[in-house]
Amino acid sequence: MTPPDQKLLKELQETTTCSVEMLAAYKRWSIFGNCQRNAGLDSVKEGYVYFLDDDNLMHPNFWKHYLAIHTTGKAFIGNQELANGQTRKAAPKHVKTHHIDTAQFCLPMTLIGDNRWKEDAYAADGLFVGYVYHLKYKEFVFLNDTLAYHNGARATPNASSL
Repeated sequence: MTPPDQKLLKELQETTTCSVEMLAAYKRWSIFGNCQRNAGLDSVKEGYVYFLDDDNLMHPNFWKHYLAIHTTGKAFIGNQELANGQTRKAAPKHVKTHHIDTAQFCLPMTLIGDNRWKEDAYAADGLFVGYVYHLKYKEFVFLNDTLAYHNGARATPNASSL
């Protein structure tokens, strides 16, 4: 993965404020981290929410799009590079279960409102973002650019660069 350039990092530091909070949330019957995501949503009052699963990695392109969109209050959905070399495309017809991954979308809390992840469902990312999209589809921007890698689809540094 190419590190974000220094100019972009400086712009992020000057134009945004971020906070990271470690959460402990567990329900024996909840699967796939959905109760943890809901605990995260319950702790956020404003701003944007972006989740990464253990098999996702943020692409450097994410930050340039965040900077361009975060002041609009719009949600954004982008492409995802897969380990097999294919790309999961961002498109309105893909905002549904089994067609979109958690790391493809970034949503402002103003659009999420009281909506939460279905805690006992596999592929709840499609259910969650699909429902928010159904309610607020005019507030979504689709990007023809990569926002995340999935299942190891990322550049591995060679030994000489370590």
